[in-house]
Amino acid sequence: MANTGFVSQLLKSCAVAGFMTILAACDGGDSPATPQPASLAITGIPILAMTPGQSAQLTATATYPDASVEEVTAAASWSTSDSTELIACCNGLVTARAAGPVTVFASNRGRNENVAVCASGRPILTRFERSSRIVST
Repeated sequence: MANTGFVSQLLKSCAVAGFMTILAACDGGDSPATPQPASLAITGIPILAMTPGQSAQLTATATYPDASVEEVTAAASWSTSDSTELIACCNGLVTARAAGPVTVFASNRGRNENVAVCASGRPILTRFERSSRIVST
């Protein structure tokens, strides 16, 4: 017949070992939880319509209740309202594929933000230089 005291001690040891494993997986249990941002902002939005093949780097910035700010572009989840017109990469890089208005979404720790981006079907003027030279014919 088995010793019930031994079995009881064995079960207690296993329970403690399991608890310690869970505690270790939770970073020791004594680090504060990452706060939820009070707001999320997206910057770097192209002013002019993007042409197919053109890319733009967007940035996501979280603002916390204590007014601290953190750039969270790589940690944010990125998506678009229409991936046939604009695709969003995991690091905030968006690339135009076809003409049309598209909404870009970013989310981080429960906060969401979106911005409108326009893709044009034709090339647009991307650089303008003023010259003081007079050309005569």
